[in-house]
Amino acid sequence: MRHIKSKAFTLVELLVVIAIIGILIALLLPAVQAAREAARRVACVNNLSQLGLAVQTYIEANEALPAGVVNPKGPIDNDPTGYKMGWITQILPYCEESTTYDHIDFKVGVFGKKNAPVREIQIRTLVCPSYGGETILKDDMGWGMEMGMGMGPGMGMGSPDMGGPGMGGPGMGMDGGMGDPGMGMGMEDSASKPQEDKSTDDKAKPAPSQPPTRGNRAISNYAGCHNDIEAPIDEKNNGSFILNRQIRTSSITDGLAHTIFIGEKLCDDTDLGWMAGTRATLRNTGTKINATPQFCSGFGMGMGMDMRSSDDAKVPLGPDGLPTKLYVGGFASKHPGVANMLFGDGSVHAVSEGIGLKVLQQYGHRADGKLIKEGPSRGY
Repeated sequence: MRHIKSKAFTLVELLVVIAIIGILIALLLPAVQAAREAARRVACVNNLSQLGLAVQTYIEANEALPAGVVNPKGPIDNDPTGYKMGWITQILPYCEESTTYDHIDFKVGVFGKKNAPVREIQIRTLVCPSYGGETILKDDMGWGMEMGMGMGPGMGMGSPDMGGPGMGGPGMGMDGGMGDPGMGMGMEDSASKPQEDKSTDDKAKPAPSQPPTRGNRAISNYAGCHNDIEAPIDEKNNGSFILNRQIRTSSITDGLAHTIFIGEKLCDDTDLGWMAGTRATLRNTGTKINATPQFCSGFGMGMGMDMRSSDDAKVPLGPDGLPTKLYVGGFASKHPGVANMLFGDGSVHAVSEGIGLKVLQQYGHRADGKLIKEGPSRGY
């Protein structure tokens, strides 16, 4: 009797083929993921380059960097109270966000009700493609009352005194010019101080048992460098974006190519959004790259959880388990082993988390006069 050979696969052959295909996919998957991450890093570098162009255009128009934060007094805490207008709001007209800028009411603070719609606007340039977290944080403390500090009708940036786009009217001039009854901002070492506003607009105070609400707010994955070591945000910081002072490029004596302007940061539940000139948009080089912990506020109930990513970060914690209000923190990213940084000359470097802390601090100081022997500006 003749036997007819079957042309179909046997079960064993089929399983072998499936196993081989599975092995090939497993081998290719890391390469595919690496390629995707490389593309995301390129997009992140482009975001920083765009911010660098906006800052450079601001410098050309105003002869100085924007102040890291404008507020009547310092140091700056991480509470959603006060004026606390951050540096990102000041460069909006220079990064294709003029309409967003025009909708900001600079007569009241960042946390005033009039600015709530703008705080929820997510600006794509401010989000790293590798981040992967929530880009608009919800008001998980909604049972508090809206707070903010109104600044009187005289507060203005870049009006006749500054040469840039106005911010609410005349009043904040270069080199210590002051409006009446608004607020003045000194240039470099000017002795002028911002004056506290006496208006009552958007200054509602919560009951003692209720914390101030943070509201819905869009985040930024990029922060200006305010200091070389961990310290509260204040006027005497050594970075390029500090409280109430616009730093001239001539004062960055260490060289623009050796000074960090803007770097990546991660966001947590305590983040106050891109408009706020707090640790949400300002960081320092006092902590190693990718060593700053993240925190969860326990859904507004004051229950803190330390999600510490490294033992190198020594974070002062309050009784609720959250960092103290004046804690700022360092730079970090979701890119494996590095964080992208924009330097003063417009170049963007991927700074390794293995960089020495002392070297990193030299890059965070605008004028320490120390010789930089290694690092991204030296090509390692």
